[in-house]
Amino acid sequence: MGTGSWGRATLLFLAAGIGTLVGGPVECAAQAGADPVRERMSLGAAMAEARRSPFHAGATGARHWNGRANEAGVVGTAAPRPHQTAPGEEHPMSGGAIAATFVLAELSHVLGGAMLYLCARNDLPRAFCLLGPVLPVPIVALPTAFGEIGTGRAFRASAGGWLGGVAAWLLVGHATGYSVITGLVSGLVHAGITTAILRG
Repeated sequence: MGTGSWGRATLLFLAAGIGTLVGGPVECAAQAGADPVRERMSLGAAMAEARRSPFHAGATGARHWNGRANEAGVVGTAAPRPHQTAPGEEHPMSGGAIAATFVLAELSHVLGGAMLYLCARNDLPRAFCLLGPVLPVPIVALPTAFGEIGTGRAFRASAGGWLGGVAAWLLVGHATGYSVITGLVSGLVHAGITTAILRG
């Protein structure tokens, strides 16, 4: 190969190298400028595809479900309900039962006092003398014995009230003399203590 051929070959290589150097940065710059757009387009397409996927729908439903469940209560459990008092837990006695308890306590204590008075005069058999003092216990328990309170609890409450009534009967009778007033006061105490026990 002659000197001229070597010269032409050298010029061609130089031209190709310069073209490559010039074209390379231009291409890199073009690619660098186009990459963010492509990336944004690719990211948007990927997000749209993810939203259409069954997994995303299930996750969205789970979020909505969890939101509703959190408003109602713990997930998987029923919503909390206000505390409901069980029968006989807070106020087991109705107004009618309370009124009947007081009326029967007054009547039974007056009757018991009268029986004791007649026994003192030997106008009644001895059995009635024993019955008179304890007669108020079952009578005062009657209004609540067969309801939600139960017989045992009603009789125990009446027995507690009876002890208070006997104490009141003795105190009032000793201070003022035994009379109908004594029976009324002791009956009032008996009914009050019984009601307090049952409502406690």
